[in-house]
Amino acid sequence: MAMQLAQAADRWNVPLIVESLPYGYPVTSDDSNNPAIIAASARAAVELGADVIKRVLPVHQRTD
Repeated sequence: MAMQLAQAADRWNVPLIVESLPYGYPVTSDDSNNPAIIAASARAAVELGADVIKRVLPVHQRTD
């Protein structure tokens, strides 16, 4: 389905905007801030044909 949407957006000359989330809601995983997982989800969006990717940036929480 994602590929069909990307092809339709291309035909209509409309950018495909994808929010790639490597987790579900509510966010309970420690991996939600893992840069490698964030990069992998962004890569998947590109491979599906995204022109623009909405992503969260990793947040490093202080523990002091």
